Amino acid sequence: MAERAAAGTSAEGLLKNLTGTNSIAFTKTDPVALAKILTKVAKDVPAFKFRAGWVEGRVISIEEISQLASLPSKEELISKVMFLLNAPAQRIATALAALPRNLAVVTSEAVKAGKFSGGSGAASPAAEAPAAVPAPEAPQS
Repeated sequence: MAERAAAGTSAEGLLKNLTGTNSIAFTKTDPVALAKILTKVAKDVPAFKFRAGWVEGRVISIEEISQLASLPSKEELISKVMFLLNAPAQRIATALAALPRNLAVVTSEAVKAGKFSGGSGAASPAAEAPAAVPAPEAPQS
């Protein structure tokens, strides 16, 4: 009956010579996900065999179904594109965040080296350590 219904349509090659028990699976959204699921079922259930597939209005072979199943899913592709779009922005944000940090590190090192004291480049001993303050004497009893 399906073969007669498909006569004269683009699905004619898909439904030609069907014998025995058959099933039809379809999706309106993601043909790759359906191909992945059907390929997994075919591996788990030996009686399950592909006969043909139909994608975007044309009949595809069993080899093409296997190739379709090996493609990344729609969600994986969207994830990869989003990562590629996000990576440059993330690098710019990292570089911009590093500027104040690097300035603080350079300034700190310059202070330690005495670059701002007007001296010869080395910090004076008085600036490095506080002067020793004598301890108060203990009261004698």
